[in-house]
Formats: sequence, structure tokens, C-alpha cells
Amino acid sequence: MPLPKQHEVDVWNRALSRVGDAKIVLETAIAVTSVTAASPPLVTSAAHGLAVNQRVLLFDMTGGAELNGRVFLVGTVPLGTTFTLYREDGVGNAAATGGFLARMPDSKIVRACFDAWPEVRDEVIRAHPWNSIVKRTRLARLAAAKTITAVSQATVAVVTSAAHGYAAGDLVLIENVVGMTELNGRYFTVGTVAVNTFELAGEDSTGYVAYSSAGTAKKALTPLRPDFGYGYRYPIPADCERVLELADDPEFQWELEGREVMTDAGITVPIRYCARITDPDLWDSQLANVMAARLAVEIVEELTQSKGKRELAITEYDGMISEARRQDAQEQSPQEFAEDDWVLARL
Repeated sequence: MPLPKQHEVDVWNRALSRVGDAKIVLETAIAVTSVTAASPPLVTSAAHGLAVNQRVLLFDMTGGAELNGRVFLVGTVPLGTTFTLYREDGVGNAAATGGFLARMPDSKIVRACFDAWPEVRDEVIRAHPWNSIVKRTRLARLAAAKTITAVSQATVAVVTSAAHGYAAGDLVLIENVVGMTELNGRYFTVGTVAVNTFELAGEDSTGYVAYSSAGTAKKALTPLRPDFGYGYRYPIPADCERVLELADDPEFQWELEGREVMTDAGITVPIRYCARITDPDLWDSQLANVMAARLAVEIVEELTQSKGKRELAITEYDGMISEARRQDAQEQSPQEFAEDDWVLARL
């Protein structure tokens, strides 16, 4: 059995060491056969022995990246070999085909960490543009996906997609290709077209991994317009916790309203944002340490009945956030981030 990578319980134990309380010890890990991409997800694990309302850590998952390294409450237990994850929406996730789970003790320290953790995690993610969770993409309104069945390795890549309906000059997003993954998550201008094929203008794929299977293409459509004010509105990415900037100009005007960005830009808009990365193994050490310090602030008074220790924990957390901002300022050229009232209100 492989050793687990960094997971939520590791971060919780760091917080508990700051509080001065006992360490959480996991039970012996057992194998997970599968986890469905459903709401709630259904976990299959032979003779797991779990009951409703117990807490369980999932780790070292094959697929199901959104679940990896996280602690869940057991919802229902339909069979001795299956159970559901309470209040977890797995629709849109990749299904898991393996991994491990470990049951957690039902103790005061576990309950305190579990209850405080979701809000602490999301608050810290929003509090600073941590390098390990910043992403870049383009905002766009996309047409229905067209299935890809082949992509050539050529000086101009040719995509095969039956009756795609595209025209030269269209902008398309390529996703979920197996094999030639160099195309995934990128926008391309459509070049020459035929009924069942289209070129990716200017894209030389001769050095790419050969196409294997799968993939979709989605055409960028004219974005929707708000009732007044800006010219267009775009939905932000589902994993976006905080918008950092749009376009390449820090003076570019935009506003965030709900889960949409209002702007005057055209068909697509480049965006940098803090993503809701929930797998602790993907965080850098500084982010994990700040997470632990912030969790300690939330649990210290409940576990120790000491307001003085809470004040000390707050001071330590504020110092760590300040140090993170100082270090990041040295790792890149100066940038101005447009911040809306919603972001400022959360800090």
C-alpha cells in the first residue's frame, strides 16, 4: 500500500500542534474500488465497516481528483460494500477507479476541525493569490460540444469531427483529448474546413504525442449582454474563488456580479484567478502552513477555553499572511489587480 501524500488530516494536525492538543490518528487504510461522478458520489469499498455520520479520509485516488486528500461525512450506507458522501456534489467530476480510505475517530478535536475546515480553506484561498492555485484561462460563451475522432500530426493540425458545422475564422476550445494532450484547454482559430474536418490555423502538431481517442471542440459564441452598463457578461469558471485580473491591461474595466463578469471585451477574455484547489497535495508548503494557522484560530478557543491563545493564534496567522505577500512580490514583476467590493469585504 502506498504512503499517502499530503492530505487534510496532515493540515489539521499542524493546526492542533499549534493549539497544543492531541494528534488525530487514522485507522488502517482499506482499498476503494470506485467512486461515481454523481450527487452524492457513491463509494465502493469491500467490507468497509462504515456507518452513517462517520468521517472518512479518501486519498491516493486514481481519477476523482476533486475528492483526493479530503475528509467526508458518510451519508447513507446502501450496502456493506458501498456508502455515499454527505452533501458532496460530484456531477462533473471524473469518476474514480481506485484509491484508499481511512476511518477517523469520533472525537472532539476531529469534530472541531471538520466543522471549521470548509470555511477556513475557502477563506484562505481567497485571501491571497497563492502561486500554487493561480490559473489562467479565457472566459467565453460556448456552443454545444462536437465529438473529435482524430487529430493529425502535421505542420497544420487537422481535426476530424463529423458534421462539425464550423467556418474559417471561428474560435474553438479543445478539451479532453486523450493522447495529444498538448491541445487540451486551448483556443484555436479554425482554418480550412471540410464537412468532417477542420484545421487549427497555425498549429504545428508534428512534435506532439499521437492522438489516441476522445476529445471535444466547442465554438466560442457572441457573449450575452447585461440589461445595461457593460457590453457583455461571461460566467466565471466553476472552480474560481477570486478573480485577479482580466485581459493584459491592469486598467481594463470590469465588474464581478454573482458568478458573472461584466466587461466590454469581445468574444473571449483572458482571466487570471485563484482556483478552488481542494487537494492539499497540490498546495505549496507556505499555503499549507497558512491553512493550518488559520484553522488554529478557529478551533483553539473551543478546545482550550483560552481567549489569550486565540489572540496569539490570530497574531501568528496575520504575520504569515504578510510574509506570503512579501515573498510573492519578489517572485514576479509588479502587477495591479483590480479588486471589487466583494473581494475586499472578504479580507
